[in-house]
Amino acid sequence: MSTKAAAISDAEPAALPARPYAPGWLHQLLLVLDRLPGPAWAWYAGLGLAVSLVYHLEFWTTGLSPFGRLDGENTFWGVVLAAELWIAAHIERVASSALDATRPALRLATAEFERLRYELTVAPALPSAIALVIAGVLTILGAIVDPVG
Repeated sequence: MSTKAAAISDAEPAALPARPYAPGWLHQLLLVLDRLPGPAWAWYAGLGLAVSLVYHLEFWTTGLSPFGRLDGENTFWGVVLAAELWIAAHIERVASSALDATRPALRLATAEFERLRYELTVAPALPSAIALVIAGVLTILGAIVDPVG
């Protein structure tokens, strides 16, 4: 298992005797992406290209743009989605690594230390779901208020 996989999977529920809370959807999605065969960067890049293609298909099929013509804005939003996911995975790895670096200064039992790692790297399911719903509602409201944008 790569260092990347080890850092993210350290916070997996199976590695803990008792989770203080269920992991949020983002952490679960990052674990799925991390477990795919091959390098994770290739999956993030592929996801970015796929989302960009979906954005372009809307323009191509509605006649807003000639078929095959690439649009910078559509490409940007597809790449941004994948980049945000990669950044979230990177933040989890950095938090886990930083905790490991402070391990000698902490006087915690192994179980307490792993619980702290979990709490630092895994967002709770309910607040994550609420944030996702709010983001979805705001996105829809934004499209209603400014349909051209």
